[in-house]
Formats: sequence, structure tokens, C-alpha cells
Amino acid sequence: MIADRDISVVVSGTVYPKMTEQCLNSIKRLMPEAEIIFSTWHGVDISNLTADRIIFNDDPGNIKVYDHDGRIITNNFNRQIIATKQGILAASRKYVLKLRSETVIKKKLPFALLEKYNHYGDEHKWHILRERIICVKPGREHAGKRYTLAMCDWWFFGRREDVLSLWDIPLLNKQTFFWGRQKGGLCSYDENLHEENYLMCYFLNKYIKFDYFNDELPVLKNIYVKALAYNFIVVNTKMFGCESLKYPYALSEEMYLSHYVYGYADWLKLYKQYCDGGAQLVCFDRTVILRIFREMHVLHKVIRMLKCLTKRIFS
Repeated sequence: MIADRDISVVVSGTVYPKMTEQCLNSIKRLMPEAEIIFSTWHGVDISNLTADRIIFNDDPGNIKVYDHDGRIITNNFNRQIIATKQGILAASRKYVLKLRSETVIKKKLPFALLEKYNHYGDEHKWHILRERIICVKPGREHAGKRYTLAMCDWWFFGRREDVLSLWDIPLLNKQTFFWGRQKGGLCSYDENLHEENYLMCYFLNKYIKFDYFNDELPVLKNIYVKALAYNFIVVNTKMFGCESLKYPYALSEEMYLSHYVYGYADWLKLYKQYCDGGAQLVCFDRTVILRIFREMHVLHKVIRMLKCLTKRIFS
């Protein structure tokens, strides 16, 4: 059984007024024996914050790109890579819980899942990590390459060396990130790896070589589902037990209506298929119902469009 005293909670990011204080207080309340490490930037105000260790990093700044409307937007993923990695390196416990600095813990987390799902299949090359990492359901996978190999980058729990391996990736730079058309010296955000893809791609590429932009979609999907089955435990947001104060609805179950994601029930099917044929599947999962509802909603919209088009043609 994993106890609080075995865990370092790594909180990474800037200081959000009130939110970061609530984050640290929620850890102290629900995980009183855990080590708390806050990894942030030089110059931030930490006067109201207390943790076992506070790590100050040099701020790498953001990267400017343009979106599909031609607007200039910023990518802050280098900040997340640095703050997270340095926080994990400072951790002294066997396990690490990685959180963003606007996250609060609402209930006890499902650490026991690591002991429950500990079988591995016969394809040993996919067994990369020492143990699996518990993560929140990733972004939709049925939308072409843009969402293939996606991994929600907010919250993780696993062995320290495993979570460190996930985040020990190169920073975004001209060699790792800038592809596609350029406009005013800036690259297109939509033609590059999104943060969630970047994390998973560069983590996996340390062990399994592939080319995200040139490999065929079926090849990438095969890598994706086997990597999830062998190295992660995907849970729904409420199962993880955390909540984002900055984006309270961003990871809600209702996001199924606009974003297809792998939920707990989906991951269990992959685990059963590739790792443990005796695993029991979930009989009822709200996310499955929501996905069906979403597909019906999309079908209804298509039918309406066809009716309008038919009227125009024959009127």
C-alpha cells in the first residue's frame, strides 16, 4: 500500500493569487505526510506560501506562433518542462505526484490502481517504465494526426524515475518544434506538435523510434494504444481526485461532447487486450454514454445539413 510518506508532491508553475495557496493547503490537508515541492520562477511572490522545498528556476519565456486565424499566440510549454523536471529532480520520495500550481486535491487519489493493474503482455519492447503512471484521460485520438499520441500534461502519479523519464525531454526549439509554413518569422501552431503531442512523442522517441510527421496514421495509432496499455493507467477526471481552479470545466466529463478522449473504460479495454486477458471491464462508465450522445449529436447535425442542402437543390 502506498502511503503519504512515500510521496513527493511536485507543484509546478507560476504563483496564482489565492489559487496556489489553496493548492498547497489542499495537499497538506489530504496528504499530511507527503513531501511538498513547489517549483516556480525567480521573482515571484511566495510570501503566503509554505512548502518543504521551493525551487526557483530561470524563466525561459514563451514561444510565439500563429493560429489558424493568423493571430499571434504564445506557447508556454518550455516553462512547464523546466519547472516540472527541476521539481522532480528535487523530490526525495519513491513516488511523485505532479500537479499544476492552480490545482487543488479534492479527495484521496487512486494510488492503489498501480498495484491493481500490474500485468504486462508478451510484447516486452512496449514495457518502457518500471511501473505504470496514472494520468488523466488524453485528448481526442480520432481526429487525424493532430491528436494522435496525445497525453494530458496536467496531473501524473508514478514512481519518481518514471515520471522524471516522461518529463526529461528536450525544450521546444528550431530542431524539435518548428515545422510547417512560416508567417512573419513565426510558425503555425496547427502545423506543429501541440503540447500534449510533444510530451508523448519525445518521451516515447527515447525508446521507440518513429517519425510523427512522416509515418502513416495506422503506425502512430499502434504505437499510441500500446504505449498507453503498457505504461499508463488512464482515469477519468473525477477518479483522479483533483480539480483545476483556473480551468474548472476543461477536463470535465462533458468535454466528451466536443473532444473525443480515452477514458478509464477505453483504457481498460486496451489493458485487457494487450496485457491481461483476465481483467474485468467496466460495465457502466458515464464517459461511454456521453460519447454515444456526442455521436448522436453529430449525426443529428449532419442530417440537418443534408436536409437544408436538399431543399436548396430542389427548391
